[in-house]
Amino acid sequence: MRTMIVDEGRTDVIAWKCATQDFEFGTRLNVHESQAAVFFRDGQIVDVLGPGMHVLETRNFPFLRFFTKLRFGRYFHAEVYFVNLSVQMSLPWGTRERVNVMLEVEPGKAMPLNVGASGTMNVQPAPEQVREMLTWLVGTGEELTAESLRDKFNSMLNTKIKTFLGRVLQMENMNAFTLDQHLNDISQALYAVLEPEFRKYGVWLREFYVDAFALPEDNPAFQDARRLAEGRYIQHGKLDLEYELRLKQAQKEAELARLEGEKTLVEADVAARANVAAAQSEAVRRSLEGITSVQEHQFATLDHMVDAGAAGGAGGGAAGGSGDSGSGMGDMAGFFGDVMKMGIGLEMMRSMGDVMKDAMNSGSQAGVNMSQAMNMAGAGTAEAGGMGGTPAAGPGMVNSYAGQNPYAGQNPYAQPQASAAPRSSGWVCACGRENPADAAFCGGCGTKRPEPEPEKPAGWTCACGRENPADAAFCGGCGMRRPEQG
Repeated sequence: MRTMIVDEGRTDVIAWKCATQDFEFGTRLNVHESQAAVFFRDGQIVDVLGPGMHVLETRNFPFLRFFTKLRFGRYFHAEVYFVNLSVQMSLPWGTRERVNVMLEVEPGKAMPLNVGASGTMNVQPAPEQVREMLTWLVGTGEELTAESLRDKFNSMLNTKIKTFLGRVLQMENMNAFTLDQHLNDISQALYAVLEPEFRKYGVWLREFYVDAFALPEDNPAFQDARRLAEGRYIQHGKLDLEYELRLKQAQKEAELARLEGEKTLVEADVAARANVAAAQSEAVRRSLEGITSVQEHQFATLDHMVDAGAAGGAGGGAAGGSGDSGSGMGDMAGFFGDVMKMGIGLEMMRSMGDVMKDAMNSGSQAGVNMSQAMNMAGAGTAEAGGMGGTPAAGPGMVNSYAGQNPYAGQNPYAQPQASAAPRSSGWVCACGRENPADAAFCGGCGTKRPEPEPEKPAGWTCACGRENPADAAFCGGCGMRRPEQG
């Protein structure tokens, strides 16, 4: 049975020598994915085997022919090193001595300080440089650990870091009390300097980190500068806090103002919508009732006139008791109320008012004429009979007012038998003056009398009582067709 060699080693070991040195031809050598096997003969590297199962035969590996010339029997002698290709994480490093640098301790003021640095790094053997690493770092040793690798690079690390750390800090004009804010930038700057130095020896510097800086805390001048910086920081913190509070208050007030404005807009919109809805409802009501806004205004005016007339009639009745005058005014109020209920317009009311005024003036004049006739008759009787009293018409008496007074011999305050003919109505100018009907120009301002509006065609009344326009073919209230005119 052929032997199989598997050497896994420790995880913290980078390279180690295999314990087996005499190999049998046909031996199987197992190399892991994270390993490499290096064969030495007489101190020279003859081949490097990668991951996989390798059968040590001359037909597979030409380098074994070198051993067949020297072999005795079935075995051959060789040295094999296994190399761990995994990344060695978090190897610590630190400067042995501190670096003298000029650092700013307050705005515009710098002072010399001794600064130390420490951190970690991640390294890995370069697979294509295994030969160089074994030759320069392992040699004839038994193994190479991560700690021994760090020690080999320690001197180089101190020299490079001391040289470039001060330069990096001064170039960036960093403050001594805010170095921790720049750890990433400083780490990248030092990595760019150190990585080529590791690569020379077949090692990859994967990452390099500066974790902390050591400051001269025992220096009195540095302590004073720290106290001043802390005081300024606290003061700035208070100012920043006050500014933040003011900013939040201003934002809150702005938000309240915005909400108040939105509330006002919403209230205005609701009120406008309510007004529109009320106007639409009123328009619908007027459309259903067949009443225009002008007619409604006329009805309101008539209501006011009727109320005023009723009040006047009540006053006249109280003043005259049960006299005919009070009864007449009360009848007029009732008359106006009936007219209003019937829906007569303002122009008709004005015309009828003029007619009644003329009738009342005629009645008053008739009463005066009758009084004068009675006085004259009384005087004639007194002269004839030597005594006064109720006059009696004699055969020789002539009533000179009989032709002028149609109410002669009657009560002047009684209801007349027939009203006088109405006067022709005049016209009212835009200035408010009333002019006679035959006047072509206004007597107050001289404006020419406006031309009368052409008469509109009369409408028609449906059987349901609704008034409809002349051009309407159907009733707007019940929908009946307009009756045919005879």
